[in-house]
Amino acid sequence: MRVALALSALLAVVPAHALEPGVPAPAVSALPLGASGPAIEISALRGKVVYVDFWASWCVPCRLSMPRLDALHRKLGARGFIVVGINKDAALADARRFLERVPVGFLLAQDAGDALAKAFEVKAM
Repeated sequence: MRVALALSALLAVVPAHALEPGVPAPAVSALPLGASGPAIEISALRGKVVYVDFWASWCVPCRLSMPRLDALHRKLGARGFIVVGINKDAALADARRFLERVPVGFLLAQDAGDALAKAFEVKAM
């Protein structure tokens, strides 16, 4: 019985994939979080390994994944591994408060209008 419960728990946390690995990213641009600086052109990252992560301040798993993604960014960034975190908060202030508690050094963009989530075929957070 315990094995069945453990197996069902593992299957319940299957990640929600959008684009499959290796599929070219859509040709989209994103405003940096806070709209300061030039747009982030996803197509300009062609030839690098790019991990696009959609996150929000209300997302509990994001509190665990963001520090881990930042560690990967610091460890592998010089070898061409790029992390782009795309924020889904409706209010920029919520994202900023989250980042005060969970600071990261990788590229951060905003997607208040859901254009990026649609382009990447995001099905769930």
